[in-house]
Amino acid sequence: MEFRQIRYFVAVAEHLHFRRASEAMHIAQPSLSQQIHQLEEELGAVLFERNNRKVLLTPAGRLFFEKAKALLRDADRAREETRRVASGHAGLLSVSFITSAALDVLPTTLKVFQEQNPSVDLKLLESSPREQFSGLYDRTVDLALVIATVDDPVFNTLTLARPQLMAVLPVDHLLAGAESFDLRALASEVLIVPENHPFPGLYAKIHFALHMAGVEPAKELHIRLIQTGLLLVGAGLGISLVPEMFSRYHLPGIVFLPLDPPLPPVEITAVWRKESTSPLLLSYLEVLKAYRSDLALKD
Repeated sequence: MEFRQIRYFVAVAEHLHFRRASEAMHIAQPSLSQQIHQLEEELGAVLFERNNRKVLLTPAGRLFFEKAKALLRDADRAREETRRVASGHAGLLSVSFITSAALDVLPTTLKVFQEQNPSVDLKLLESSPREQFSGLYDRTVDLALVIATVDDPVFNTLTLARPQLMAVLPVDHLLAGAESFDLRALASEVLIVPENHPFPGLYAKIHFALHMAGVEPAKELHIRLIQTGLLLVGAGLGISLVPEMFSRYHLPGIVFLPLDPPLPPVEITAVWRKESTSPLLLSYLEVLKAYRSDLALKD
């Protein structure tokens, strides 16, 4: 049984007239009749009652007509969905992100992406850098938004933003009312900082910058996610250094101060596997590049 035979049958069943059906399907009437006859032989059932005056569906024909229409609808839907996935307008895109990206890069770009691709399903994973790279390596994540220096030939990268670091202090800290935070004060403070991981990220960047500035914190607390560090700061357990976009959000119990001297900015970077040919990923990358262009960011 072939799909063309089913389409020919449906055409005859809808018109109940072989000539009109052959004209609608752009096939010679004898060929159409032959295709219907072959279909009936394969099914082992007579589908039409024929005489010189009219064509009618048999009981078996009426049943097959309903099944055939559903089959063709499913086939048409499958073809259309396959085309949409292949063209990057449908399917699933999995994006892993850090909180820093969730404060601007992610919502801004995903809004544009979804407006362009309303049928796409998104899987969003807020993860630690260690989890992000694990997802990239095992291909459960299409793209990750990270703060990390990536030097692995498996990946492509695109720098999206370079935020400055700011100090976060408890609101009742002695230095909370200052105009800026003197990094030398860390010599007597607990520094709350994200854990280290194999790809040099926020932990490595902060420590390298502090080392270059000749500053050594009195003690450290390591946390998995930046937002956890903010809660600990608010509880009076230490001071943290975070990307500046966190200062846009008014969280209770903490204050943000610029650093003195300022540390080098960190980089929010998109990372994906070089081998990936997903049209959805390529479509999202175009949106990310436009976001980057709007910031006039250059490598």
